[in-house]
Amino acid sequence: MILIFIHTGVSTEKQADGSGNWLQKGVYVDYAFQSGGVHLYNGTIIEFNNTTSIYRWECIAQNESTAELSISLNGTLSDGIIVLIKNDVFIDISSRSVYLENGTLIGTTHLWLPANPLPNELITLLDVPPNKVEMTIINREEYAQTCQGIQKTFTVSGMATGLKNIGASGNMSYLIMCDFDTGVMVDWGVHMGDNEGTLKALGVMGLMVQGIFSLISTNIDLGPSYHLPVNSSANSAILLILPFPIIFCAIFLAIYISKKKSRKK
Repeated sequence: MILIFIHTGVSTEKQADGSGNWLQKGVYVDYAFQSGGVHLYNGTIIEFNNTTSIYRWECIAQNESTAELSISLNGTLSDGIIVLIKNDVFIDISSRSVYLENGTLIGTTHLWLPANPLPNELITLLDVPPNKVEMTIINREEYAQTCQGIQKTFTVSGMATGLKNIGASGNMSYLIMCDFDTGVMVDWGVHMGDNEGTLKALGVMGLMVQGIFSLISTNIDLGPSYHLPVNSSANSAILLILPFPIIFCAIFLAIYISKKKSRKK
């Protein structure tokens, strides 16, 4: 099997001390999704064969203010060749701002969001002047099946409009489910591309995803797992399965209407 390695940046040898929280050197998260390919900012479209692709981040250095992450994305071409796209980025821990090695601010990450959010807490999803996107959580009493059992989660969802230098319409949609205790993202829906800073670092403008983008492996302790009451099993199944598809349809409809209006102008 041939491995094609596309490296969009130069790795750094910078090392840092751990901060004592869960974001420490050596922690990682793997996400799996069925993918038809990726759209790159240079106009290239890499078509995958719709088998499972893996998006991975790993903390390779960290201090009190900054974490250096190794980001990678792999997929399989129709002839069985594996494509691996990889780069390192620096994350400001307090703001989740994403920087390239040369110091260029390229976005904000939602690979994790603030843990234990309060009701109606305002969460920053993008802060790259002149654009800033803030949204409140829409549900903080959800539960989702993860690789560490059933975890309590929260969801941030919505569409930002009127953004500058963002696509043709200036709109950006979000649908992010995170572990309640750590803030680590467990599911990611709707448009996946330039609304995530670490993907931009790979030169990826958009992912062609079939289904849900979900956490499948991590060495981060997500906290205690939950055992839902037996007598609420039917409701629990609905709780675990329905929120993302319903929200996805609502946001897709909003984007469609917005684009239809923009064409009429």
